[in-house]
Amino acid sequence: MNNDNVVHAKTQVQNQKSVTFSEQALVSALLAKPKLFFHVCAIINSKHLSNDSHKTIFNTISDFLAQNKTVDVITVADAIKNEVDNEYLSELYRNNATASKENVIAYAQEIRKQSIEAEFKSIATEIASSNSLNEALLTKAKAKLNELDESGQATKYTIQNYRDGFKDATQAVDWLVNDYIPLKSCGLLAGMSRSYKTFISINLAISVATGTTFLDKETTKSKVLYVLGEGSADFNLRVRAHLNEKNISTDNPDFIENFMFLEAPALIKDAGIDQTVLAQIKTIKPKLIVFDTYSKIVCRPLAENNDVIQNTISQLNSDFKDLNLAYYFVHHVAKASADVDIKAITSRGGQAFEDDVDFMFVAKRDPSNEFKTQLLLKKVKFEQDGILYNLSLKRHILATSDEKEISSLAISDIQKAYDGENKAGRPIKGHLSADHKNVLDCIKLAIQAKTEEENYTNIIIGDDERTKYSYCHSEDVKKLIIEKDLIQDPSNINRFFSDKTNSLVSKNRISKKAVGKNKKEGSLIWIVKQKEFVD
Repeated sequence: MNNDNVVHAKTQVQNQKSVTFSEQALVSALLAKPKLFFHVCAIINSKHLSNDSHKTIFNTISDFLAQNKTVDVITVADAIKNEVDNEYLSELYRNNATASKENVIAYAQEIRKQSIEAEFKSIATEIASSNSLNEALLTKAKAKLNELDESGQATKYTIQNYRDGFKDATQAVDWLVNDYIPLKSCGLLAGMSRSYKTFISINLAISVATGTTFLDKETTKSKVLYVLGEGSADFNLRVRAHLNEKNISTDNPDFIENFMFLEAPALIKDAGIDQTVLAQIKTIKPKLIVFDTYSKIVCRPLAENNDVIQNTISQLNSDFKDLNLAYYFVHHVAKASADVDIKAITSRGGQAFEDDVDFMFVAKRDPSNEFKTQLLLKKVKFEQDGILYNLSLKRHILATSDEKEISSLAISDIQKAYDGENKAGRPIKGHLSADHKNVLDCIKLAIQAKTEEENYTNIIIGDDERTKYSYCHSEDVKKLIIEKDLIQDPSNINRFFSDKTNSLVSKNRISKKAVGKNKKEGSLIWIVKQKEFVD
């Protein structure tokens, strides 16, 4: 054996000792303090471990935590008594002096680095011994090289002079959907079950692919990749229904060129997004990627743990760093009752999503009408959030088969309910939903009718004798709303006379007061100052 081989052999032994020590220290810490696993699983999985016993212990702890079982050396030993020697397990447990968050993170990072290096060296050996360049091997090598880069072997950052980095001091935000979705961003669409999250996402994807408006905002025509975790058959029908609603043919050149999909459950694992898919993404260069849904596409232990969510977003941000695209997850929300305020709805997985994303939408179906849903822009960088839309869906008949209709719903009507919120949580003056504008019109009509009928042009309220008022009863307004068929469910009419509606009305110089002198004490009516009452 020559000197080079001797040096290489010694290095291999030293590296193996380093890996073995890191693995032993890591597993020992997890046996002593199982909750440290949450920090570790965001960095490595059992495949990064080289020792079979360590893999078994690691997987057992992961399974127990996922099932909310008690994790300690006794329960673990009992579960793996036929696979790992009890004496070795006891020895690991006794040597847990380094069981701290900082240490286990350092061990996990070292294990990940050494594992990726070993895999890359193995691939390099395969390439070197191959008679020809194998495309599959090269792709695999590039993927591992990217992982090696992420583990700290090469810098991804460049220090720049300020004037070189920001040549245009007035550069505007690069929007994919004006005011709502910027490029180079990560987002979330969260909603309860059956709140039409996928329908909203399909509407958005088609809008971007064809350069048509989404909600009431202009889009930049771009390539879109829709990643499905499940349900490709339903997806096809829903896309066709939305194309029908938008009067866009499946032969539309922009749609053909820009709208792409991928059915890929479990696409994102501990090592990140599948590298062959990432290579395709880098080739087709989409500007929007929709991951529908998070729970089906992200396949990681404790996927909804805060640390895992943050690590998943961090990995994707790194993967997409040079692609100038926006991506978002469709996700479920934490348990909430059907009548909860949409602003109070939070995504499943704690606060990690809402803290780490750049934009966030929340969907909530109208409990009184299965074909209506609300969409709230809960968070967005650079612009005002708190914007609420009311969406209606319509059924489209796509085909008939054996006298059976094949159909799907599509978003057909979009009404802006609130255009942002002030500190008091009330709609900003001058921006009312269509429903509330209709109510205001009915109040004005009822006031005019009452004034003509009873000639009450000078009603005195309290001690203020200088101001002229006109009035009408709430019941008159309700009758007008029903007569004009302004709402589909008359039993739900009282929602227009809630405290929030009253605050809307007061912004328009209309107030709700009790009249004593001119009407029965305590009678509730709507009052308008005549000098400010303008049609």
